[in-house]
Formats: sequence, structure tokens, C-alpha cells
Amino acid sequence: MRAAVVGPARMVRGFALAGIKDTCIANDAGEAREAVLRWLRDTGIGIIITTPPIRKGLSAEIGLAGAGKNAYPVIISLPGGKDDEEDEVEDYLKVTGLE
Repeated sequence: MRAAVVGPARMVRGFALAGIKDTCIANDAGEAREAVLRWLRDTGIGIIITTPPIRKGLSAEIGLAGAGKNAYPVIISLPGGKDDEEDEVEDYLKVTGLE
């Protein structure tokens, strides 16, 4: 099974560098909708990686596509977008003892 990634350019490019070929750069659910729906129908996709805002924005489509089907693809959302940047800096400072 393959993995797919949809999200901001920085996130998608990072996963593409790691070898994931099924990618879509999108900043919101509207931009991601077509790719996610295509991947939900693709039996070769086992996992879709996205961001919390995109997953939340597509919750209705994800729910309808998964009704009565197998557990694949698994959809996970990874935090770390622009909204989380300040928290990441604070966490880094705490870990390094600089705070």
C-alpha cells in the first residue's frame, strides 16, 4: 500500500523528499477535496497524511466515503502548520533549557 500527503507546500515537499509520490499541495479543505476523494477511492492508498484544519474541513466527505468499507485508507493529521509555529518555538526553548 502507498501513502499520500495533502497539506501546505512545506509539509508536502518534505514527504515527497522521503519518497511519497502521491501528493497534493493545498492550504485548505477546498483545495484538498478533489485529491482526498480520489485517494479515498484508490484501493492502493493505505494512509492519507494531512493537517488538522484540512481533515476537519473534509470530515463529512471522509465519513461518507468510509461508511461500510474497510479501515483503509487510514487518515492521520499532523500538527505543525503556521498556527503551531509559536508553540513549537516555545517547546524548543523548554527542551533546550533556554526558557
